[in-house]
Amino acid sequence: MTRLFFVTLLILLSTSCALITRLGDNQRFNNADVINIERHKLIGKWYGEWRDKKGGKWRELSEISSDGTYRFSFLYVHANGTKQKEVMIGEWGLVGPVHFTISKVHEKNNKFYRINQGEEKNYEAYEVIALDSKKFRYRSYRSGKEYIVHKVGENFTLPTTY
Repeated sequence: MTRLFFVTLLILLSTSCALITRLGDNQRFNNADVINIERHKLIGKWYGEWRDKKGGKWRELSEISSDGTYRFSFLYVHANGTKQKEVMIGEWGLVGPVHFTISKVHEKNNKFYRINQGEEKNYEAYEVIALDSKKFRYRSYRSGKEYIVHKVGENFTLPTTY
């Protein structure tokens, strides 16, 4: 699976010029901007909220560290009001306009589980649409879903009530 990941990453990197020219709207990176995407801009805490088609609500707190590790905390409130909290821990990187994650550990109900590295779902690549010191906008290559998260302070915690 590691070989598959590196082959996929190589393909993404080799096609980054094609991806950049495909992007299109004025909020996306162009060829000149690629050299200005700075890895350090992703370091810190980011927060976002989304609704899904089933009436549920998502909250995400992403903690991205300079050592290449991350901790993503999710709170999902189902349409019926029940809550589900999960945490994913892994490694991340940024190469040109591609942000990628490799999930390693899953925490559910205060128990930690090692993630099967042989499953494709534990590898994700995102198209960086916009990134500055306050906002990060990106799209999953796998699902096509677009996300926007905002930079928050180091003391910020995932809100648990709506």
